[in-house]
Amino acid sequence: MNQSLNFLKDENSKLLYKKYLDIASNLYYGEVAKTKFLDPNEQSIVISILNRYDLIYKLYESYSGCERKLIYFSSDNFSLDDYIKDDVSVLYIRSRGHNLSHRDVLGALMSTGIERELVGDIVLNDDYIEVNVLSDIEDYIKFNLESIKRLNVNFETKDSVYMDESLIEYEDKMVTISSLRLDAFLSSVLNMSRSSAKTLVQRDFVKQNYVIESNPSSIVSIGDCISVRGYGRYYFNEFLGTTRKEKQRISVRKVL
Repeated sequence: MNQSLNFLKDENSKLLYKKYLDIASNLYYGEVAKTKFLDPNEQSIVISILNRYDLIYKLYESYSGCERKLIYFSSDNFSLDDYIKDDVSVLYIRSRGHNLSHRDVLGALMSTGIERELVGDIVLNDDYIEVNVLSDIEDYIKFNLESIKRLNVNFETKDSVYMDESLIEYEDKMVTISSLRLDAFLSSVLNMSRSSAKTLVQRDFVKQNYVIESNPSSIVSIGDCISVRGYGRYYFNEFLGTTRKEKQRISVRKVL
């Protein structure tokens, strides 16, 4: 078993693989099972198992393009709508004038003691916040989360299990990088020295495509998601050209 999991980079991925391999291999005919909220890397791991066992699976997406999804699966066909209305909730609050970030909201949620896999996407702008959660913890959050920074919160539940995609705000910027190495990318995007960027990677503060990357020389590619603890999440959008000094101009998007 250990040798067969060598294609997975980290221990969490291996544990996830073993967990859903066991569930898929012991599924009763007609039984519908589900995951908790998974990031894109975790989704690909679980889907590879479901394909191996020729199981039918469907994904719950809180909005088109969301990152964290639930996967329902069975040996027989089923209707996703029969399950999600009881399994998931979208909580919302108004937040005008408080200038909160995704990090602020997630940090407040995690401070109540809940696990990350119980929370889906978080979308927000200057006026409004929506949080996708498993219904099991809906009341727990309402009772235990009293504030996010200086905002006193009193979450309400949307009638819909789908989120308002228009709330999402991004910042696109052009940066110049000396190479496609991860430390060079971070140095330019975060406006810090190459050595400081290298230290972030070596301390396991950086995820590349949702997996911790500890190698500063890892190569970044168009479409990659790079998240840095304390700095946020960045997407490598596209190449914009080359400077006269043979450096590369790229477009990077940050989720605000």
